[in-house]
Amino acid sequence: MPRGPFQHGDLRLAHAAIAAGIHYIDLADARALVAGFAALDPAARQAGVVALAGASWTPALSNAVLDRMTAGWRCVDRVEIAISPGNRAPRGLSVCAPS
Repeated sequence: MPRGPFQHGDLRLAHAAIAAGIHYIDLADARALVAGFAALDPAARQAGVVALAGASWTPALSNAVLDRMTAGWRCVDRVEIAISPGNRAPRGLSVCAPS
């Protein structure tokens, strides 16, 4: 099955943006890419720029809802999120692959 064009991205462009002093927001939500982004935080902070990954609609909306639902809570131990494509949408690996 085909995957989205950004499922195999890496951090080279983000590194280049940080080195150039440019803010970087990545819309791709490939698990490995998003997980690796934390390593860029020290360099981004030192450069005074923002470097974010996983800013596509699913994580962004999920987190916005979670923030609203848990406002005032002291702790959240675990969150589980599921995504279901529409009836006519293709079911590629980026949607259906297990974690």
